[in-house]
Amino acid sequence: MGYGITRAKLLPRWTGRTAYVLAGANLVFVPSLAISSGASSAVKRPGMTCW
Repeated sequence: MGYGITRAKLLPRWTGRTAYVLAGANLVFVPSLAISSGASSAVKRPGMTCW
């Protein structure tokens, strides 16, 4: 998204930079998805559905 926003020049430059920053922040938290025990504890709760 950031590349398209930057190249199209339809929005201000800060929107493209913000897209890059948010994408980087998302990548930083990817390992926590594999390490976190949050998903496994959600399965053990009665009435909870884990997709």
